[in-house]
Amino acid sequence: MRKAMRGDECCGWRRWLVVAVLACIGAATLVPATARAQAAEEQYLRREIQSARTHYEMLELQEAEKVLEAAISSARSSDEAVSGAMLARAWVMLGIVRFGARRNADETESAFVKALRADPDATLPEVYVTPRLRSIWESASERAKTGRSPEVEHVPVEQARAGQSLMIEAAWKGDRRAGSAVVRMRRVGEKDWTEFQMAPTERDVWTLSIPGRFIGGERIEYVVEFLGTEGAAIGRSASLKSPHEVPVIGTAEESDVVERGGYIDLLVGTGVTYLTEGGEPTANPDRTVNPGLATSVFQVWLEGGWRITDRAHLGLYLRYQFSPTQDFDAIRERNSRIELGGFTDDACFGVLPGDCLLGVRSRLLFGQPDAKLRGFSSVNAGVGRIRDLIRMKESASSEFCQGRQIHGPSGSRYCYRRDTVRPGWLHLGVGGGVIWQFSDHVGLLAEATMMVLFPDPGLHLDVNVGPRFRF
Repeated sequence: MRKAMRGDECCGWRRWLVVAVLACIGAATLVPATARAQAAEEQYLRREIQSARTHYEMLELQEAEKVLEAAISSARSSDEAVSGAMLARAWVMLGIVRFGARRNADETESAFVKALRADPDATLPEVYVTPRLRSIWESASERAKTGRSPEVEHVPVEQARAGQSLMIEAAWKGDRRAGSAVVRMRRVGEKDWTEFQMAPTERDVWTLSIPGRFIGGERIEYVVEFLGTEGAAIGRSASLKSPHEVPVIGTAEESDVVERGGYIDLLVGTGVTYLTEGGEPTANPDRTVNPGLATSVFQVWLEGGWRITDRAHLGLYLRYQFSPTQDFDAIRERNSRIELGGFTDDACFGVLPGDCLLGVRSRLLFGQPDAKLRGFSSVNAGVGRIRDLIRMKESASSEFCQGRQIHGPSGSRYCYRRDTVRPGWLHLGVGGGVIWQFSDHVGLLAEATMMVLFPDPGLHLDVNVGPRFRF
């Protein structure tokens, strides 16, 4: 028994020895391959820097700039890391080339700052040094040390609340003119930054209200950055490697993000109604309507409401419809309501010369809160009537058909009499559509709504499109 146990122990340590040897062989193979790939990438970058120097000395400045920009882009997107020292050499040369091409201090300093952040020990080649370049280099060195520019005055935000907008302010006190300012923000742990444009106010103070849908997680981080008139960075409140961190209070899930505010929809469209048997035409109440489809020609929807959350919207709407002309040869008093000019005294509640619906609508939006295109569903209810255009057959022998176009075979000849029906007074509906948000305040909404109207029955489909304004 003891011999068997010693045999098992012996086999056990032999197995571990084999595994260790294989691991060492794999590491010995992988490390040189990685080193070779990195060396090849650095060799490529070194050749491109030398090529750019040649172009620069031949006064081919645009070509030199293109070579360096392409080389830096390749190095930064490569899976194999390039040493900071080699990347810094490329940035330094790019700054020199840009200064020679356009004498733009902002662009040059921005390139020098990136060089010093890639390699704090980077230096300016003496062969290219001029008093002006030396001054720009010293300014870049100061910026690179802290990541914060002394020209930027900003009080970091102490805390934020999940789902609620966040106000950020910063002032520019530099000698150069700031052309624009941005805030780069992300949730801690995310890879990509979201950029927001700030708006200038008096005395060089710039402000921004970040929408609540972007505020979430345990913490967010941000950097305020000022750009010169040429678009190059001239100052920031912190560096991207060491941004401002803000704790977030609350645990609002993305589906419950609060972004309160109002909205106004101004839509136009058309519709069609399926009429059931038994409805009465407006001008000819003695006639009955056969089941079938009728059009509502043209209408305008005006809706205003409140965004309770980023997904839940509630509003009041007015659907106003321009009524078509029709034959009112037989208009008469009916049910104690006087018909005047084709509209009863209850047309649009006796306020406007047309037909309208008034009601409440609730929308539920789908998709990510910051998506440009989002779908939604809706439910609505209210009062009012819809006017649908119909054609009724009149016997060709009637006085009404005199001088009108006659249809049908011999023995059943007829002409058409135009009239309308007005299903309603109550309606319930469901719908759906999409919102394409151009910006934080303007979008395009397209919606289809199916409504059941009663007690004068009808099943109506409306299709509308138009701008949405948020505030």
